[in-house]
Parts: sequence; structure tokens; C-alpha cells
Amino acid sequence: MTVKTRLDDGMTWPIDKQIIVDAKGGAYSSLVMVNSRTLGILYESSRADLVFQTINLVEIGL
Repeated sequence: MTVKTRLDDGMTWPIDKQIIVDAKGGAYSSLVMVNSRTLGILYESSRADLVFQTINLVEIGL
């Protein structure tokens, strides 16, 4: 699963952050702002577990 960032009104998507899910992938993701510096992602793992992970906005160029 990958989180991509665009800074030019959708013309290009130059920045991406690979989210380590598991070897078989994941599904049904949802993004939320945790605070002004942190993005949260909730997704279903390949074993049907719900996983919540945070990403610092600096990691994706913001």
C-alpha cells in the first residue's frame, strides 16, 4: 500500500511512502489527520485484522 503526495494540483504525484502491510497486502484503507503533523491510516490486513498506523507528514514531503 502506498500513500502518494501531490503539490501541483494533481499534475504529478512525485512523492510516495510505501506502507508496510504484510506479504499479502491490505485493503479498505482510510486516512485521517491525527494532529497538524501526523497522518493516520486505518486499513484491513490480509488476515482481516484492522491496523492503525501513523505517518509523520515530513516523511511524505509536507
